[in-house]
Amino acid sequence: MNLARFDEAGWRLTAVAAGLTVAAGLVATRSLVLGEVAVTETINSLPSLAIDGLEVVMQLGTRPAILLVAVVAVVVTPGDWRRIAFAVVVAGALSWLGSDLAKDIVERPRPGGFAADVDVRDHATGFGWPSTHTAIAAGSLTAAALAGRRGVAPALVVAGTVGIARMAVGVHLPLDIVGGLALGVAIASAVVAVVDP
Repeated sequence: MNLARFDEAGWRLTAVAAGLTVAAGLVATRSLVLGEVAVTETINSLPSLAIDGLEVVMQLGTRPAILLVAVVAVVVTPGDWRRIAFAVVVAGALSWLGSDLAKDIVERPRPGGFAADVDVRDHATGFGWPSTHTAIAAGSLTAAALAGRRGVAPALVVAGTVGIARMAVGVHLPLDIVGGLALGVAIASAVVAVVDP
């Protein structure tokens, strides 16, 4: 990303991700998107070895992982470590809080609430949209990439894998993952655009 245009590009990314978050939330309040249950059931029926591997990646969507991402970003990225760490921690924390707030507003059930035939392998309470694990991973990893002047694509791939892991353990549907990704990216882009224009 061209540093001279970061502010404009950062706000553009924020607007697109925020729009996608709102659109996904509006769709989620209505019902299922065609094929969501089938996709979730297919991913949930992966071999145990694959699901075990995904569960390792899934840990990047936990609250302690926000600090881990901040430490790794500071170690591997030259520059002002305080700015990078601050952006990652704030984006990760706001993604966590924002996703919890969105769950209470949208009130979308988890896969079992839509009669999905899934093997629930992880304890999850409350509503399903958006995926908090995915939002935390997208928020902290996107902030690390943007603040460290690196490409966002690898961060989105890893955060998307966290979302796939959440479907594999039977606690989220695809639109939950889209909402979590979009919310995390919107928050991270806004945080970095403010902290590091």
